[in-house]
Amino acid sequence: MHLLSVAFERRWSLWSLIAVALSPGRIALMVAMLLVTSGRAEVLFSEEFPYQNGFLEEVSGGKWTRHSGDANEIEVAEGLVGLTQAKSEDVNALLAGMPHTQETTPSLYLKFVLRLSKLPSATGGYFLHLKGTSASSGFRTRIWALAGGAEAGSYRLGISSISSSAPTAVHERDLQLDTDYTIVASLQLADGTSSLWIDPASEFDLSINGDSGESVSIIALALRQGSGMGILTLDNLTVATTFAEALSGQTTNEGPPQIIAQPENRAVTEGSSVTFHIKAGGALPLSYQWQFNGADLNGETSASLTLNSATSAVAGEYQVVVSNAEGAVTSDPATLIVNPPIPGEGKPPLLLFTNTLDQLVRPGDALTSTNLTEYALRPNEKLTIQAVIRDPSGRNVSVRAVDHALPSHVSWDIPQAVGPEVSATLSFVAEASDVGDAFEAQLEASNGDATNRVTWKIYVPTAIEQQMVISEFLANPTANAASPHYNPLRRKTPSSSSRVGVEDEYVEIVNLSPESVDLQDWTLSDSAVIRHVFGGLDFIQSSNAVVVYGGKQTGSEPRLGPGIFAAPASRGTSGLGLNNTRDSILLRNARGRLVSRVAYVSSLLKTNASVTRSPDLDGPFFNHLAASGLHSSPGLGNDELIFGDGTSSGPPLKLIATFGAGFSIVLRWNVQTNRVYSVLRSASPAGPYEAVATGLQFDRIQGSFPDPDAAITPHRFYKIRSP
Repeated sequence: MHLLSVAFERRWSLWSLIAVALSPGRIALMVAMLLVTSGRAEVLFSEEFPYQNGFLEEVSGGKWTRHSGDANEIEVAEGLVGLTQAKSEDVNALLAGMPHTQETTPSLYLKFVLRLSKLPSATGGYFLHLKGTSASSGFRTRIWALAGGAEAGSYRLGISSISSSAPTAVHERDLQLDTDYTIVASLQLADGTSSLWIDPASEFDLSINGDSGESVSIIALALRQGSGMGILTLDNLTVATTFAEALSGQTTNEGPPQIIAQPENRAVTEGSSVTFHIKAGGALPLSYQWQFNGADLNGETSASLTLNSATSAVAGEYQVVVSNAEGAVTSDPATLIVNPPIPGEGKPPLLLFTNTLDQLVRPGDALTSTNLTEYALRPNEKLTIQAVIRDPSGRNVSVRAVDHALPSHVSWDIPQAVGPEVSATLSFVAEASDVGDAFEAQLEASNGDATNRVTWKIYVPTAIEQQMVISEFLANPTANAASPHYNPLRRKTPSSSSRVGVEDEYVEIVNLSPESVDLQDWTLSDSAVIRHVFGGLDFIQSSNAVVVYGGKQTGSEPRLGPGIFAAPASRGTSGLGLNNTRDSILLRNARGRLVSRVAYVSSLLKTNASVTRSPDLDGPFFNHLAASGLHSSPGLGNDELIFGDGTSSGPPLKLIATFGAGFSIVLRWNVQTNRVYSVLRSASPAGPYEAVATGLQFDRIQGSFPDPDAAITPHRFYKIRSP
């Protein structure tokens, strides 16, 4: 097996140079590194959150302290710590023996159990990291959750050390919500290189490697909350000096098993979940068998035991038998008490709201809503939120507005913050100074037993993003070949009648800005999930359109005319998933922020045409036939003419290299269908360059060239030229 190191050098012009280095010898170097850094095993930090429910700062007795954000936002519940993208508090806990440097501790390994209950955004956010001795040494081994690249309804994990804006490596495994995963990550203190494993059995399992940098000194482990990361829980946090000890969480690796931390008595309300933990040491491997009232529990053979939706039937004594090749030991029994629910207790206040949009520059979004919590506002557009908070049992409620993420000219109006019913109003008029910024408006309501929080996200798109227009869509294509809007994408081979409803749906997006826009990692969604993620070579030129359609599994590609960019929905086989009753179409940028939303109802959909803006691209939506006399015009204006004047010079050249079989290199770049391209190659960046392919012309937006001779020399340099 060979390990390839690729160095890219991009030129954002009509010429592009790329350098590719092949380095098979690096795998030997990595093995040697593993051998010299496997020092004395030592667990430096262990946390199973065995606290009463409450704020982590308070219930941990000072073990965890806040270093940024609002105080008392991270909570422990049933032995798990919860983190959410809707809050800002970040906390850290010191490692034993800190500070750790490359001289004292060549490597650090951290392990935790992760469960997500809400998907992150496409670009995601990081939720855990190692913390240096000062602000100048920064954070290392950032662990990211992101939805970009994953199948619909799934997410992935990434890692970075230097970068705080995006992961530098992403694991290819798709992970599911409400599922536990054991995550292990490492940090080489000499150069800052980080690695990440998912459910590993050993250090030699598949991992990803992040960026590297200078040597670093580490003092703490930190938990972070921030935009885009989703909602998650963590358990069984461990930091150690070797992979094995991090994975097992055990400091003692000799002799018969011994109990280091006994399971604790627990009392919960009926219907709640509860977790018992055990920490043990001894010669590896250790085996576990949990027992209930002295009888073995089938399948419960890990260091923790979780009972979901507890009832009186599971109240009793729990203990665990820990064994290895040298013996066995039984833990002390822990008693579980299951209390009956108290009427009204634990129920949060009701927080009802109505959102109203006014002064819209470009109509299309829902003017009123009682459930939307994400908005894109252009300057002078106005969002009004009117909330009413009351308790289901008639008790007093207290309401607090969290304004730390709002611009200075916006604030909540709460005339009386405590009472049986509290009203709150927010009026947000976007200003020019807000362009490019994202804001959060949050209300927090409590009745003494529980808290209810609602967060509204508001983004004011950049000047260019404001000119990205969802201009036309077809949600109800027909399989009737006699219909006037049958086969609207003009396929040579139409989709089969059983797939037309999926594959012929389309959404047209027009770029009215004066610049070409790189759409990489932008997403198109319906009201449920992401349906399409734009790729690395997806550009939309000034005054041009891109058409995203359901797919081409049973038909041929669209034939929309020269230069019109058409892309099949890239997520799953269900296409764009546009409903025929009511739905929303959402366009988000590469950071996962909402740029535009179109909300429609069934009365807008007719059986004879698509839906388009009229009389211009800032107008409201109408039935296409009624607005223009045409049934559809994907990729073109209502008059079936191109949007621009044909003088655009086109987007900058963007070049990507991938590796094929036998060290072959495949070059891919974005093209214009009316241009001819040449590929030049050299063994040195200074040249001389020889033409290895000329007269290349493509009928789609992506050009490619395979170089089967890449293995002949250790370095290759390429230029792409268009005469």
